[in-house]
Amino acid sequence: GPPEVTGQPLDEEQAPRLWLTMLQLQSELEDSQAAAQPDCPLARALTSNICGLGERICVIAARHPEDQSLGTMCQDARGRCGKAQASLQQRCPAGPPGAGQPPLP
Repeated sequence: GPPEVTGQPLDEEQAPRLWLTMLQLQSELEDSQAAAQPDCPLARALTSNICGLGERICVIAARHPEDQSLGTMCQDARGRCGKAQASLQQRCPAGPPGAGQPPLP
């Protein structure tokens, strides 16, 4: 029969999915950063998601030190997180709250 489902997918299956999600978010981020007026709230949310996914991948990699591909994914994810943060700083420097942003209704 089918394998037991414990609600948690296997780490080895989960990591590549997280990684693919991160790639999608990164391409969304690049699109939003390419716009004349960057959508900073969106860029911040995407960046924080990219870094969060990277951390989850690295947690999985740490549980499986023997799996080289997970370690590679973790390194790659950390690099993408750093790149996203650098691009965010450049496009959306965090000024004081409300600076350059119209107040929300």
